[in-house]
Amino acid sequence: MNNIEKKLKKNKRNRMIGLIVLAVVLLIIFFFLFKQEEKLVQVQSDIVERRDITSTLNLNSEIIPSNIQDVTALNQEVKKIHVELGQRVKKGDLLLELDTKKLKENYEEASKTLDSANEAMQGAIDPSSFLGDSSNLLGGIDFSIDTSGIGQDISASIEDAITRAAEELGKKLDEKIKIPDDFSFLTEEQKLELYNELMKALKNLQNELPETETEPEPETDTEPETDIESSTGNLMRVAAGNDLSSLLNNNGSIENAFSQAGGLTSQLQLSKSSAKKALDNAKTKVYAEYNGLIVNINAKEGELVETTEPILSLYDDSSLEISLGVNRYDAKKIKKDQDVIFKSDDLELKGKVSFVSPIATKNNNNSLFSNIEGQADAASVKVTLKITSGKTDELIIGFPIDAYIITDKKENVLTVPTQSILSEQEKNYVYLLKDNLVSKRYIETGIESELYVEVIEGLEEGDRVVLNPPSDLEENQKVSIDE
Repeated sequence: MNNIEKKLKKNKRNRMIGLIVLAVVLLIIFFFLFKQEEKLVQVQSDIVERRDITSTLNLNSEIIPSNIQDVTALNQEVKKIHVELGQRVKKGDLLLELDTKKLKENYEEASKTLDSANEAMQGAIDPSSFLGDSSNLLGGIDFSIDTSGIGQDISASIEDAITRAAEELGKKLDEKIKIPDDFSFLTEEQKLELYNELMKALKNLQNELPETETEPEPETDTEPETDIESSTGNLMRVAAGNDLSSLLNNNGSIENAFSQAGGLTSQLQLSKSSAKKALDNAKTKVYAEYNGLIVNINAKEGELVETTEPILSLYDDSSLEISLGVNRYDAKKIKKDQDVIFKSDDLELKGKVSFVSPIATKNNNNSLFSNIEGQADAASVKVTLKITSGKTDELIIGFPIDAYIITDKKENVLTVPTQSILSEQEKNYVYLLKDNLVSKRYIETGIESELYVEVIEGLEEGDRVVLNPPSDLEENQKVSIDE
């Protein structure tokens, strides 16, 4: 029995030793296998598949109303304000009552001033006074011209003055100044123009006189009038009804006097027209043009409006849009009536491209109109995107919103994930994965969306490509696929 027991114990010990040895061998094998696997680069992959793809241009700008009613009332008194800031109104609701008394006074004053200036101009057109000066001028030149009778025999007609003066001048000027035989078809302005030409000829004759020494004017402590101040003062004296003698004395020539006075009357006529237009366009009652929200009131009852800025603003918040400038590259992709998807937090709305400017302009910094970010001085094309459907009542005017313009769309085309594409010397490529080996494959691409890119050439349906390829990945390198 002892021998049997010893034999059994020995066999048991041998089995234990064998099991231990086997376990060690297996551990060694697993260790080496694990170490080898650990050396492989792990990559993620995806399959080349056919799918519908939509190309979008992503933009971001502030929400603005499509329709804004800005009320201006320069030189009008605010009689009554019928709304409050933040109030919601309906189209046709009375907003303001205004008084046009000041506008009427402005128009009457402008008319009166213009009439005075015209009277002064007519009074100044006295041919005998002009030609009296001309006679003195010509008398100082030894041209043997008989000028004594020009100022004496002249009638009150400026036509006669022009004719007589031209006849005398023509003897020595070879008839360089041409005058018509019949003045009936000429306007008063054209007659004055002819007269100015005559005065220029007289001035040329005067310039032929030898220069004479003149005593210098005594110095004074007072500062001389500026050109603007003196001209303005002269013109205002004409407007007040004075004749043109002061202008002649200060300016040294009749044509300059007429030029300044004519410029004044033109300005006064413009002032009268502007005052008339302001009066005609003025409203005593202002009504809401849209359903909307009162967002600005910048006036008080009883006050006279002295600014051209809006005193009241109404926003039609049922019709919203974004307006911004896009660069030259994006502008080529945008066309009117393209579909737009708007996203704000968890809201998604639909819209259309409603306007694309045909020209590029310099940007400005209007608070409700966005420009190219970081390029305030860059030229851009203005684009307007209108929201056509969705919960617009949950949007807040002035806050930004993301817009995705659908620039192209294709169905059932071969695609790869955007994450798989790399570029080299303006060529796109991917890493093709087969039997855990990677190989570089150049591809031709088409349109792209946020997630996928159309493959025109270089891959086939069912191919597997590496996603986000590591920078140290090499051709024919063995990798481990991370499922």
